Amino acid sequence: MIEGHACTFGTAFIHNETHRSNIFCFVERKAGENTASVHISEISAPPEGCQKHKLKTEIVYDPSTPNDFPISLVIAEKYGMLYIITKFGFVYIYELTTNQQIFKSRISNQPIFVASRNFANDGILAINKDGSLLGGMID
Repeated sequence: MIEGHACTFGTAFIHNETHRSNIFCFVERKAGENTASVHISEISAPPEGCQKHKLKTEIVYDPSTPNDFPISLVIAEKYGMLYIITKFGFVYIYELTTNQQIFKSRISNQPIFVASRNFANDGILAINKDGSLLGGMID
């Protein structure tokens, strides 16, 4: 049984700087577990001579919020990064070609209500329970 999951589609330069791949990303967390899996899969045809890009890694939620779960995933196409925004206000950033976590921070002490991509700067925008608008981007 899957307790919590979120997904997104986007494009990124996975194999080289000339071939843009269609990417499907999702987070899967099984009931009763404190960890989840981040999946990054290429759903378009890779360039000739390359294998399809498919990676899976573990995301460990902060011990202070063991019941946390992702509410939004956003692909930063300009930088090849994946933002994972959780209910309890954490942002995790993963690099798409390696599926390695490169950043984690708490952006809100209040639960996040909704989050989305900020098309102006390839960052994220989120609204918490208090109605505060939060934003972030890769500099």
